[in-house]
Amino acid sequence: KQSGGRVIGANDKINVAVIGTGGRGFYVANYFQRIGKENNSCQVVAACDVWQKRVTRAKQHFGCDGTLDYREVLARTDVDAVIVAT
Repeated sequence: KQSGGRVIGANDKINVAVIGTGGRGFYVANYFQRIGKENNSCQVVAACDVWQKRVTRAKQHFGCDGTLDYREVLARTDVDAVIVAT
């Protein structure tokens, strides 16, 4: 049984979400975004935090969706990997 929402091929981008967009979470998400731009391998598609200010910052910086509710991130079918940095 497949555990993910989709099968990742060699030429597909990995969609990453981050839960917790404070210092460490923002740094790690920024790393994935930078590496993804360099080799077209991944992108940050969602950010979640309990503070709206951090969600807004992540949305603006990464060009991704944002939410205050981690369950919305986990319910998404387009997310391949979740970084939990809380």
